[in-house]
Amino acid sequence: MTDFDEQWKKVMGEEYLGEQKDKFDFSQKRVEEFKKLTGINDNGLDGKICLDAGCGPGRWTYAMQQLGAKKVDSFDVSSEAIKRCREINPDANEGSIFDLKPNPVYDFVLS
Repeated sequence: MTDFDEQWKKVMGEEYLGEQKDKFDFSQKRVEEFKKLTGINDNGLDGKICLDAGCGPGRWTYAMQQLGAKKVDSFDVSSEAIKRCREINPDANEGSIFDLKPNPVYDFVLS
C-alpha cells in the first residue's frame, strides 16, 4: 500500500477505497452524474480514446465506457484504487501522469 493510500484512509476512513461501494459504484447513477458534470450526452464519446488521469476506483472510467468510448486509459497512484478500477478496466495502471508514454493522443481527458 502506498503513502497515498494511507493518506486517503486517514482522511476518508478505513472503508474509503474498498467498502464504500455506493460512492464508487459502477452504475447508471454514475453515468448520469458524469453527464451532468461534463455536459457530454448519451453516446457522446462514441469511438473516442479517453484518458482518466487519477482514476481512483474507476467511477468515471465506467461512465466513459458506457458513453461509447472506444478505449479508456485509466491510471492512479493508489494501488488499492487500481485494484477496484481493474474490475471494469483490466488495463488500468498504477502510476502518475509522468509515466505516460511520449506523445499520447486522446480525444477526451479527465483529471
